[in-house]
Amino acid sequence: MLDRKINLSYVLTTFNKFSYLKIVMEDLVKACKEDEEIVVYDGGSTDGTKEYLAELFQEEKIHQFASEKDFGEANGYNKAMLAAKGAIIKIISDDDAYNYQGITHCKTFMLQNPSVHLVAADGYGVNNLLQHNHFLKRNSINDFRSWKQTRRPFIFCGLSLLIKKDALPLLGLWNQNYLIIDFEYTLRASASKANIGWYTGLLYVNIVNQQSNSGRHWQRMEMEKEKLEQLYFGTKPLVSFKTKDKLKNLLRPIKYKLFPKKIINPLPYQKVYSQSIQLLLNSNEESHEVII
Repeated sequence: MLDRKINLSYVLTTFNKFSYLKIVMEDLVKACKEDEEIVVYDGGSTDGTKEYLAELFQEEKIHQFASEKDFGEANGYNKAMLAAKGAIIKIISDDDAYNYQGITHCKTFMLQNPSVHLVAADGYGVNNLLQHNHFLKRNSINDFRSWKQTRRPFIFCGLSLLIKKDALPLLGLWNQNYLIIDFEYTLRASASKANIGWYTGLLYVNIVNQQSNSGRHWQRMEMEKEKLEQLYFGTKPLVSFKTKDKLKNLLRPIKYKLFPKKIINPLPYQKVYSQSIQLLLNSNEESHEVII
């Protein structure tokens, strides 16, 4: 492979999620431009992921690839970020949808404005574990505007992040002690001296599914969020999430007896992903900008 200038590195981690990963990778490979690279760290998958990625690497469709045991998502991202050759790092997950046109807009802005350390944006979330697929817009732009005035740290979704690699000494790496890594990272970044920009369009759809951390470990993530809010804001709830969850577990059998669940199969991931991409494409019909 000839040496070339890399302006942006897509960094992605995965572990035993081949059926999801393959769908995401097809769009990512198509979207990757001449001045971009794809860096993938696999945690040692045994479901065909390793072989699939090795084939993409041999075909030069991805540019850096390793499959080895790691210590979770944060550890995998940290290795990928340090290996990245691009001036800008774009975080990509193995089961969500992305607006690559919007990412290109943000990349161009960051290259033209080198003092900006990080750019983020809003997006949508959809829970494919539920009996209905409702796309819920996540609005953090008002928190960003408030942050510009007060510098009060705020939480925003890590799926949107574009990070200047030379800003890593300021922003730091992902904290491996958390499962809810983007909440911790974004609070830390917005509490730092970082210069943050905000894209007014939508950059992602978070698809909660049977194999995602937010699908499998939501109780732990809620407790981590509670811990972070106490750490950064000094807020301690009157009743902890752990206690509330125990009470709900006691009442759930009664609730389900009085109000039985309707058994409706969730939509296949491929269909939800296609709907997500269409939603993002539609969002490109309006003009958007990065504000600082």
